[in-house]
Amino acid sequence: MNDLSNEHKLLLSIPRSILNNFRYQPDKEVLKSIDWMELLTLSKRQKVFPMMYAIYNKYIPEEYIGRYNQEYTDFTDKITAYIKEIHSINKMATDKGVNFVFFKGLALSKIIYEDLYMREFGDIDTMTNHEDMIRLDSVMREIGYSQVYAFNKSINTFNALPSPLFKGSEASHEFYEYIKSYKEGRYIFVEIARYMHIVRGDKIACFFNELQNIDIKSCRVKTFDLYHTFFVLCDSVFSNSGIIFALLKNRINLRDYIDLYVFLYKNKNELNWQEIKVLSIEYGVISHVVFCLNNLKKFFYKDIWIQEIFEKIVNSSIYNDQPFLDIDLPENLFFDEKRILAMKRKIHNQIFGAQNINFSKAIRMKHIDRFDTSNEENYKDKQFLEFNVKWAIS
Repeated sequence: MNDLSNEHKLLLSIPRSILNNFRYQPDKEVLKSIDWMELLTLSKRQKVFPMMYAIYNKYIPEEYIGRYNQEYTDFTDKITAYIKEIHSINKMATDKGVNFVFFKGLALSKIIYEDLYMREFGDIDTMTNHEDMIRLDSVMREIGYSQVYAFNKSINTFNALPSPLFKGSEASHEFYEYIKSYKEGRYIFVEIARYMHIVRGDKIACFFNELQNIDIKSCRVKTFDLYHTFFVLCDSVFSNSGIIFALLKNRINLRDYIDLYVFLYKNKNELNWQEIKVLSIEYGVISHVVFCLNNLKKFFYKDIWIQEIFEKIVNSSIYNDQPFLDIDLPENLFFDEKRILAMKRKIHNQIFGAQNINFSKAIRMKHIDRFDTSNEENYKDKQFLEFNVKWAIS
């Protein structure tokens, strides 16, 4: 924690302030030393700008408040547009009998914070069964969305797809995204998924048996119940923090951990942790859950209740069987170069350590040493590293 700046520490204080009804009083001496433009940049990179603004806007110096207010106005305009689109999608899809739910995005804003304008997110996430994906695709196109796969700089717009296509391959969990403009140069993004990163196949069908209704600005929509929302949160944490390619692409962010922290604190007496453990094993995600809770402990090591939850789910055999990359937090959340170096060292130890019975076939260290994370053209080496490391630690 010694390497953390005052800006980092202010961001890490966000969840306790939220749980204390925003009555957190930062140290005046700390505030004097804050680089407010750096704090703005950090908060957006960590996807916590609206939370940070809600807590600290009364402390922002006059010379910066205009920029902060504009950023917040842009954010609220986006959320208002997203709310309108959820109403439109929900009505059309429901009228056509499509079996689907909204999850992540505004659903988490409502469930965790009871405030649709508290949480940053990038798109509207929907989930349906495989058979209804085409029907939901038709809904999106009927209400003015285009399915796209990349931004084409030569024509300054997105490449559109004439018919639904899975990302990467037919084995993908979701279609390429859908977009609609809500303002000049600003877009709504929608995802249609059939399962999550960590819960796949027939297991996801169980999620559709455990739903709740929530209110999105007078629009009643379906989402997952509290137990399965917990797995949605773990899916976000793991897919942005537990996969090597995601870490290399700097997708790890503080928002995921604040979401999980506030959700667990508010529901720690509502959820049956033995049932969570049973469901984790049934869905094949116990190691993912352990990963998420173990990382959460690193952020909030003073909170005994997190350790108590951890101990209700984890036993030594589960913990020792943890297959995912372990990095130091919260330090490596903020320092990309340090995180990459730490990852290289841990990867080396996992590949060449005693636990790798296939040492003679393992990836050679030269492939990691030559990997230049600053070079976006080095894509083949990224793929090579990701593929071989996954194989070596599997």
